[in-house]
Order: sequence, then structure tokens, then C-alpha cells
Amino acid sequence: MTEPKVRLARKSDKEAVLAFCQILPNNQKDYIPLVWDKWIRDPSGCIFVVTIDDVPVAIERVVLMSDSEAWWEGLRVSPQYRGQGLSKILELTINQYLVESGINISRCMILASNEIMADIMSKRGRKKVGNFDFYETDSINSPSTQLIKLNSNDLDYVCSLVKNSNDLTLRQEIYVSYGGKWQEITVKELKKRLSLGKIWGLKKDEKLLSIAIESYSENSNEKFWIGYVNGTKNSLPTLLYELRKLAHSLGYTLVGGFFPRSEVLSVSFDLANYIKINQRWVYEWKNS
Repeated sequence: MTEPKVRLARKSDKEAVLAFCQILPNNQKDYIPLVWDKWIRDPSGCIFVVTIDDVPVAIERVVLMSDSEAWWEGLRVSPQYRGQGLSKILELTINQYLVESGINISRCMILASNEIMADIMSKRGRKKVGNFDFYETDSINSPSTQLIKLNSNDLDYVCSLVKNSNDLTLRQEIYVSYGGKWQEITVKELKKRLSLGKIWGLKKDEKLLSIAIESYSENSNEKFWIGYVNGTKNSLPTLLYELRKLAHSLGYTLVGGFFPRSEVLSVSFDLANYIKINQRWVYEWKNS
């Protein structure tokens, strides 16, 4: 085999790359064809390509989520070149790029049912830091919702709720920023989300009971994506139900997202009539 080479993706790679990004190992349709054009234009991410005789045979993307965090996604290897160490070549190249960029923390997500990727994560010493369930349901046509759009004046209340709420039994230190990409929940992130009008709250007698942070998908405009929820045990079912109304008022037919596995959330989603679709695992490691 000709020695593999690694470079950044080009627009002209599209046809060759999509040729091996159609069907996933679990026989589901690949999402890469839906996001390729957006990815190639996005300056926050880099698509690394392994080529043989200048023909793309493997890809992986990394996105800089903050000054210290990176998100890995979209690892694909052409079937005829699997088992030849191409994913390891991509790993070493991306790791070097991140170290040189001063990025300390990396994360990625896999389907819990993906035994091949779970084995790769284990062999690479990557630590599982979260079990997340994917929930989805229809939006509801309603003339009103109890939810209000929070603003910068609510920052202290939002921070207090994120920091001190113990009802979820699982302290959630990362959230889905966008496109199925997790990053740390920081005061800086909360300020940004509030300024964008992307945090919704449920209040009673001016007291903030629960919140939801709005996210979005790179490959679907039909679903209202939620990247984070938190609040008191009794208020969460109402928050989740009201999100269905909000989604419809914003023009979405569906609402859903990835949420940490916990008994409190499981009960809350059942009460709000959401359906659990599958489970994802999030991994984290230090770049070195």
C-alpha cells in the first residue's frame, strides 16, 4: 500500500469522501452527507483527511469549542482500508494540532451500542465522563407557554441553579452547546447564552425553578434542540412539557436532546410524554 498522507480537507474532496460515508456499521444512514458543506465552511473546525495516492480514504473532524476544549467527531474509514491503522494516524495528527494550539481537553461521543468504538476508546485510555439518553417528542400547538426568555439580569439566578441544584443526583458539568457537541458549562458560556436569548426559564412568584438551554443541530431544521435542563424535581416535568409548546410556537414539529441519565430526569421525561430513543456515552481525555 502506498504510504498514507494526512492533510486538511478540500471542497473538491466531497465526492470521494461521501462515497464511503453513506451507511454506518449499524446499517443506519450516515449524517456526514448532510453536514459536509457546513463543516467545510466552518472556521471553528478542521476536517483532517488521510489520502492514498491523493484520494481520500479516511476522515475525522475536530472543533475548537473554547480556548481549552476540543470536540472530535465524524471518524470514517473507507471499508477497503479498515484495520490498517488509519484512525491511529488521524488521532496522532489531530492530537499534535491541538497541543500546538494550546487545547488541553478533548471529548467525543459514541452510541452506547457501538462496541467497535467503545473498544477503541478503551484501548486509547479515554475516560467515560457521562451517560446521556436521547429523548424526543412532538411539539404541541398551544396559544401560550409558561416559559420566559431569560436575559442578562437573570445571570446570578441561573448560575445559582446550575451550581446548587441537587435534584438531578448527577452534577452536570458539560452540556450540548450545538450539533451534538458537549463543552463545559461556565459563567462565560451562560453569559453568552443569555445574551443570545437562548436560555428559557420557569418561574413561580419570581423565583426561578428550572431552566433549559436552547441548542441546535447542523443537519435538521425540524427539531427544537435542548442542550441542558436543570431545576427542582417538581418543576422539571412542567418545564419539559412547556418546551413542547415553545417548540411549536417557534415553528418546530419536534423537540429533543441529549440528557444525563438519572432517575429524576427519566421520570420527568415520562410525565412530559417524551420517548427515549437511544443512549450515548461521552468520553474525555487530556491532550499530550
